[in-house]
Amino acid sequence: MVERSVELTAEVEILGALLIDPGLAGPILAEVGEEDFLDPTYRTVFRAIRQLWLQGKPTDPVMVRSVLGREYNDLLVQCLELTVTTANWKAHAALLREQAKLAKLREWAGQLATAPDLETAQQPLEQINGLFCQRQDRRIVSVAQGYQDFMERQRHGRQYIAWGFPKLDTRLYADAGDFIVLGGRPSAGKTMLALGMADHVSRSRRVGFFSLETSDAKLFDRYFAAQGNIDFARIKQHRLSPLDKEQLERQRESLWARKLEVVQASGMAVTDILALSLARRYQVIFVDYIQLIASRGGNRTEEVSRVSMDLHTMAQSHGITVVGLAQLSRQNQGERPRLTDLRESGQIEQDADAVMALYLANPEEPGGDRKLELLKNKEGQLGRFTIHFDGAHQRFCEAGATPVKEEPYPQQELTETNEEVPFTI
Repeated sequence: MVERSVELTAEVEILGALLIDPGLAGPILAEVGEEDFLDPTYRTVFRAIRQLWLQGKPTDPVMVRSVLGREYNDLLVQCLELTVTTANWKAHAALLREQAKLAKLREWAGQLATAPDLETAQQPLEQINGLFCQRQDRRIVSVAQGYQDFMERQRHGRQYIAWGFPKLDTRLYADAGDFIVLGGRPSAGKTMLALGMADHVSRSRRVGFFSLETSDAKLFDRYFAAQGNIDFARIKQHRLSPLDKEQLERQRESLWARKLEVVQASGMAVTDILALSLARRYQVIFVDYIQLIASRGGNRTEEVSRVSMDLHTMAQSHGITVVGLAQLSRQNQGERPRLTDLRESGQIEQDADAVMALYLANPEEPGGDRKLELLKNKEGQLGRFTIHFDGAHQRFCEAGATPVKEEPYPQQELTETNEEVPFTI
């Protein structure tokens, strides 16, 4: 028999509301979970109510007691007596979640305080960061509201993200909250292309470039070579001419106005990237590259899969556009890449809203032009076009307007959501 003196708490108020008004079961269960109940006995009662509701059965006190047993009779009665009104259940639900958060923080803080080394401290630190970065609000939209929003978007238009390549911009409708993957084999030029895209995006949005592999000094060497039209060899040899310096000086005001920041991100986990992105108010982030993000537990495939899912959740939950660079497998070197070439995890392919691949236009010419191909595009067309590689100035630009004859994309490689006629340029 469960004998205890029931005190008025947020846990009791929520249970009382559920017992008094079974019609509140749906809204309350959408707001709180069993992990929010710190008291094991109250958690058991909540679990029984949820079980009945999921089975489509009434959640009144008689039915709840039939699940738990007669020993819970006095506890249920006291919950009913102490709950004066159900009108304030939303405030009580918020308090319940806050108390549960505080309890978890205290537990993890204790683990952090007693950790014998940094590696052991990493896990509770990640959990603490993740807890602070969770977003509690949920957007629920009726058809009527959806119609009004739709007409408003059509009336005023929508400013999609522009990447600096018009042929790509007209086909990739990238928006806040999208998870986009830029894949390429080693030395294909992913970082250089991404840096150029980040610069273009930063003219209108706050951008964070998280580099897990390349130092900020090396990135800015490439960046200023491209922006100042300076020969990269002179930069590396520290032999800038007076004209080079003059060109950069003329652009200084424009360059300093860019909303672009490079983050040295070696060893960072997704929770670290999210925390910093929120703190710096980034609207778009580039992560170079996905397979280097720190993750714990499981084999390599499981680790990369977890990172991919976390990045996708981060983008959707916080409205941050995430561009993740990814390594492609070397197995099909010399062939056009496929989605299955994403190294170490098919989860990346599944999570991404769009996947671009960068590869050599002619494998016999490693320093030659590249192809940029959309392998997956939920909101637009598949296809590819040629971009010119300017190695001397560390940049890419669209090739001339002369069309390049391309063979059609094989039908069997298209998914149901992407049965589009590929564009050819």
